[in-house]
Amino acid sequence: MNRWLVVLCFALSVVVACLLTLQLRAYPPPSEPPASKDEKRTLYTTGTATVRVKPDSARLFLTVQTLAKTLKEARTENATRVAQALNAIRALQVQGRKIPDMKMKTTNVDVALVYSRPREDKEPEIVGYRVTNSFTVLLSDNDPEQLSQFASQVLDVALENGVNQIGGISFFRADLKEAQREALMKAVADAEANAQAMARGARVTLKEPIALNGSPEFRPYFDYRLTNTAQTAFGAAELPIQAGEIEVTCNVNVTFTY
Repeated sequence: MNRWLVVLCFALSVVVACLLTLQLRAYPPPSEPPASKDEKRTLYTTGTATVRVKPDSARLFLTVQTLAKTLKEARTENATRVAQALNAIRALQVQGRKIPDMKMKTTNVDVALVYSRPREDKEPEIVGYRVTNSFTVLLSDNDPEQLSQFASQVLDVALENGVNQIGGISFFRADLKEAQREALMKAVADAEANAQAMARGARVTLKEPIALNGSPEFRPYFDYRLTNTAQTAFGAAELPIQAGEIEVTCNVNVTFTY
């Protein structure tokens, strides 16, 4: 009896094994796709470049501020001083130290109340009025030395004729397109040089780029700041000003294959 039972169990196990084999052949388990010989291997790198160009324009930020007990007095004094300053600056276009291609425009006019200092036993009172008139002067010249001299002349004349606050002087280049393109090209070349160095270190052969992403960071202004003090406004002779170079920086991301 035991012998027949053993034979039966063996037969059943063979049948189950055959069924499992048939099922696996009918529904094979998923497998990873074979690696393609043409599959691209990538190398990511960055490049940066800075191009320096000379400025051809300058903008001066000038302000006349007056304070008086009445609004009429503050406005009248401010208007008189602004007109005096503008006329003196315009005269530079026709005098011996002629400044060509000069433009001026008003940027802000503000009227504010002036209060007394607060006290514990008394509310602040209006003690006067402050009138502020701000304007800019735009100068152009391809020679940075001449441009600096023009800016110094305008500033000197303005301070002598009513201007009592200076917002600053900005030297810039009116058209930066060529400098931007040059910075982009040099940044890509720098990225390729970095990629070649990485490839040599890894002992692989660098191939064509497949992705480029430029991220320009342009810094087109060189600011010359002056302190707004009485010493500045009523100082000695012409203030020396020197225009600096303008930096145009560009960063790029490049992906190569190898």
